[in-house]
Amino acid sequence: MTASSKYRTVLVHNQNTLLLNMLHDGLNRCDMFSVKTCMGDLPDLATAVAKHRPAVLLIEPRPDAEAIDEIARSVEDWLPGCVCVGYLPSARRNGAHRCLEAGFGAVVSHESDLTVVIQALTVTLQNGVFVDRPFVRPEASADEGLSQREWLVLQQLARGFSDKEIAGRLNLSAKTVQTYKHRGLRKLGFHRKHQVVEYAINNDWLS
Repeated sequence: MTASSKYRTVLVHNQNTLLLNMLHDGLNRCDMFSVKTCMGDLPDLATAVAKHRPAVLLIEPRPDAEAIDEIARSVEDWLPGCVCVGYLPSARRNGAHRCLEAGFGAVVSHESDLTVVIQALTVTLQNGVFVDRPFVRPEASADEGLSQREWLVLQQLARGFSDKEIAGRLNLSAKTVQTYKHRGLRKLGFHRKHQVVEYAINNDWLS
């Protein structure tokens, strides 16, 4: 348990009463979060977010891409800094990736046990990115030619850490982190952070 996650508010939204109660009871038992719940449509969710001001919203969005994008935009408008975590069936791999593209901090499968949900919430509260194994695309990376340091820096970048934070985590100077980052990006042919995140997801860097 980390100081950053203990008793931070998690709002769970789900239209399935059984799943909603299971998540509420299980997360409450772990004594790491203050757990609130909500059912209903977008206006009900807006009311719950305003009332509870959660650090994380654990939600199962509707399958269509527009609904996922709307959730991400709406939550950012209602409560900047609140992070969405998608909770979806394993079969909805495309939906999980759409969640990440929309800015969700994590995606977790219905079929995973509660410890995975807790891990995803904890990583998200530490400003990281978490992708549950069922949502990792099967294509494995070939030898991308990255050095161990370049790989570590890009992995931390994909998890959402800044250069300064990466420097502290890896015991490097910020300038050295920038050097490894630019070398790694060049080797992969990338120019933007979202490309690194997508590559990290596809190659199981974030599980």
